[in-house]
Amino acid sequence: MLKPLQFKLLCVLGTIAVLLVSTNIYIYVTNVKLQANVNARAQYIQQSLQIRDLYQDIARNLADLAVKNHDEPLRQMLAQEGFVINLPPAGTSKTPPAAPKGKP
Repeated sequence: MLKPLQFKLLCVLGTIAVLLVSTNIYIYVTNVKLQANVNARAQYIQQSLQIRDLYQDIARNLADLAVKNHDEPLRQMLAQEGFVINLPPAGTSKTPPAAPKGKP
């Protein structure tokens, strides 16, 4: 038989063990959720880098069309997206590319 002091000590140690296991489970679950969040963000960044060049080519071609056709609404839309269109001096036929200013 256990003495009362030994019984209380074992109960306290058992309670501490249960609390530590519960804390470990909570930290593990939280870590898994955070890792999933980080992985999703990393995937988004990777996919954004892949389409960045395509986005810039589309914006450049739209800017060329806006200058060529004197399309003011298209120029305003590109300006809202952060692209500055420099018009060529009068008398030249070459259209300058759009320079990205704000967004990639």
